[in-house]
Amino acid sequence: MENYDAILNILSKNNFTTEERKKIIVFFKKNINNNDIVNKIVHLKNQYMYLKIIHMIEYDVDVSEIETKRRKYLKNMINSIDKHNVSTKELIEWIIYYFIGDSYYNFLVNFNQLLLYMYHIKKMIISKEHVDFYKECLNINKLKRDDMISFFNKYQDKLSIWEMFYDDMRLVKNHSYCDLVSSSLKLDDSLYSKKISDVVGVKVYHLDGENFYAFIRCIIPGKDGFSKDKLYCNLDKKYYSFSYIGDKNIGTIDRVNDNSITVMYNEINPNNIVHVHHCDSSSGYFSSKDIFVSDKINEICSARSLISNTKHYNEIVIKKSDNGIIPCAIVCFDKICDKDLIVSLKYHLPIVLINRSKYFLNDGYPDYNNDDTYYL
Repeated sequence: MENYDAILNILSKNNFTTEERKKIIVFFKKNINNNDIVNKIVHLKNQYMYLKIIHMIEYDVDVSEIETKRRKYLKNMINSIDKHNVSTKELIEWIIYYFIGDSYYNFLVNFNQLLLYMYHIKKMIISKEHVDFYKECLNINKLKRDDMISFFNKYQDKLSIWEMFYDDMRLVKNHSYCDLVSSSLKLDDSLYSKKISDVVGVKVYHLDGENFYAFIRCIIPGKDGFSKDKLYCNLDKKYYSFSYIGDKNIGTIDRVNDNSITVMYNEINPNNIVHVHHCDSSSGYFSSKDIFVSDKINEICSARSLISNTKHYNEIVIKKSDNGIIPCAIVCFDKICDKDLIVSLKYHLPIVLINRSKYFLNDGYPDYNNDDTYYL
């Protein structure tokens, strides 16, 4: 496994195992300062292979030097295109990567997400001039080769373009993540039920048809029961998966069962949200540094649009802060069980009681498919 060609053979496959993924990451971490290996990566003609490598290692190491060399290489290749046997498809990929930093398809997907979000909230967050430029980039596949080169020459020396799309995406994502957080349920007196609270002996908030959104996790007890580290998302890992539920859909990633408890969180740091998807994100965690990976589209959603697009359950992946993620309540559906009361009393958490008959719940779990995956 300690050779570059063997790694490329694995990457050439459509799918590879968790063990193979780990080996690839370890290989590039060991060789990231190896000029021979870096030059081989930079000069890869296959754009998708290059992107696979970068996405595999970018969380673990600083790849900025490779990216800078890659853009310089692409610029030289495009400026001397007549000397090389380059297909039109490859030329398009090179130009888009030079300007945007991603493949044409991924750029198309991300740009559509950006436009959809602004459409949903009925507000332009980025400048019209930027939107017009991105549309020009996407229309490059309709141009003749000579016109593609002319388009590239027109913009190639505007260095800010390389960062522009990333900054615009970050701006829109931040707006989206802040909306998800600010829309999440705040426990106030309007939901407080003194009658139920007096019966069970803990503070209870009752959702009986009211509009709401909330970040929740279903937690299964370990050998030590429902430990504080489990509740506070403070185990020895960086990322945690949440469901975002609301009055139009209360489906959760894990089934609520007799052993589990459901915990609500409303002190989420928007800057720590790393992935949003309207169904299961097929997330995984690899390497010694606990890298989050997913081949599902990172969607840009408002609270309303995410719930509207969720058919069974969605998944939001969040990076924990130094002290974990603080819970705000125990969630119960229809009834409060002894295990819920025990955890509520032990950790001084109120209970949110949800009357499921007043809310939509599709009890089936989704079939997994590749219709919404990145083309990498």
